[in-house]
Amino acid sequence: MKKRTVIHEYFEARPILLHIRIMERVMKAIEDDPKTSAFHPRIHCAYLDILSEELAPYALTLALAIVELEDAYPEIKRRRS
Repeated sequence: MKKRTVIHEYFEARPILLHIRIMERVMKAIEDDPKTSAFHPRIHCAYLDILSEELAPYALTLALAIVELEDAYPEIKRRRS
């Protein structure tokens, strides 16, 4: 049996990342529209609460995937101050 890699598990989490990208676009549209911008802070808080719940099962997988990517591509590592 072939060992599953962190990246393979990351690919399983990709659908949730697509939802994040979509919601970021929605949040930007809310912020940019004068009719809805007043509601942005409350909607953003609700969005972050939902996001935390939805990402919780993937937190370790995503963190390990990021570490694996940084190890493979050192140029993407965040510089430490």
